[in-house]
Amino acid sequence: MTLPIASTSVCCTPKKENGMALLVVLVILVLVGMVAVGGAQEAQLQARMSSNSQHYARASYRAETLLIRFERQLENHMKDGSWTLASFRDGHIAGLHDLSGGRASDFEPRNQTSWDSSAGASGAEGRFVIHYLGRVGPAPLNDVNARLDRRLHAFRLTVQVESRGAVAIVQSDIHLEVS
Repeated sequence: MTLPIASTSVCCTPKKENGMALLVVLVILVLVGMVAVGGAQEAQLQARMSSNSQHYARASYRAETLLIRFERQLENHMKDGSWTLASFRDGHIAGLHDLSGGRASDFEPRNQTSWDSSAGASGAEGRFVIHYLGRVGPAPLNDVNARLDRRLHAFRLTVQVESRGAVAIVQSDIHLEVS
């Protein structure tokens, strides 16, 4: 004997959703779009920061290289006599300044106006200023020792290099024996 199978059929008439599914999908699309735009802006900002960092690193490396070159030039010019301590006092050579004897300087390396007014020498690679600071060490006690004064002369070299908007400034103090 066979038992009848009960039928549980439900009417296939859809309920009215009044566009609720469409609204939910649109809200989800807007949220995903906002996340995507935010991610794109963040990526663009990171790329700009990386580029700026590379430009600054390039400027910094060039400034360090120029600083070493100007240190050698200063040493060579002072040794061969083409520059003397008077060269720093008379101001005939661009970029050389005498700050010995307590002379004050208005030169501020981070201020562009200071570079423009300091008569700092400039070239395609960068700009430089060399300040003579005076002698280093304790002064002689009397006139006899003054004639035998072997103190070194101090100089401060400042170099500025720009690379696509990034500016690097480096300084170095150097002590030389000047005859």
